[in-house]
Amino acid sequence: MAAAAGRCRGDGGGPGARRPGQGPGRPPRPARPLADGSGFYPSGHAATAAVAYGAALLLLRPYPRRPQHSRHRALRRALVALVALLNLAVGAGLVRRGYHWPLDVVGSWCLSGCLLGALWLVLRRTRR
Repeated sequence: MAAAAGRCRGDGGGPGARRPGQGPGRPPRPARPLADGSGFYPSGHAATAAVAYGAALLLLRPYPRRPQHSRHRALRRALVALVALLNLAVGAGLVRRGYHWPLDVVGSWCLSGCLLGALWLVLRRTRR
């Protein structure tokens, strides 16, 4: 019965059976994405999140228009804290799931800081 079910699936039989002329099956999948020692430095996921959230913060920073009011300063601080928390959550999730090492995430945050610093300089000069 199992062989008949295997033929219906198209693999010709039980586990590991292949049709003639068919190449080898899929390679075994590692238990964790970094189990084979690979990985990418820096993390593109963490860098994309940091640049996207940071650029949104920099673009929204001039609003509200009256920064002297304590309510507006509190709103800005809350936005900065939210962006930092989102980036921390993205980095922690990538490390926890095993897609990147912690240094990959920290390296991409450093690279993102440089890019956001350059964006801040450009925005500062164009808003004058």
